[in-house]
Amino acid sequence: MLVEAAKDATRLARLRYQGGSTGYLEVLTTGSNLYAAQLNLVNAQQGEALALVELYGALVGGSLIAASDRQDSAVSSPTKRTCK
Repeated sequence: MLVEAAKDATRLARLRYQGGSTGYLEVLTTGSNLYAAQLNLVNAQQGEALALVELYGALVGGSLIAASDRQDSAVSSPTKRTCK
């Protein structure tokens, strides 16, 4: 919702600038506000996804992130083998 409002504000600021009724600073400011709104949305979506992963991990009785870390460490530090 906030992103859509910021998109509209940016579009309108561009139209006003093209019509000569406002300065380019308003276009830049509304563009910056749009970027901030999009970034906030992405951060919220990321938080939601992480919460779902944690919930799933709690429901199945384990930590999915810890299991992933164990797999990564096993891949990054293979056991040494000696040939005789």
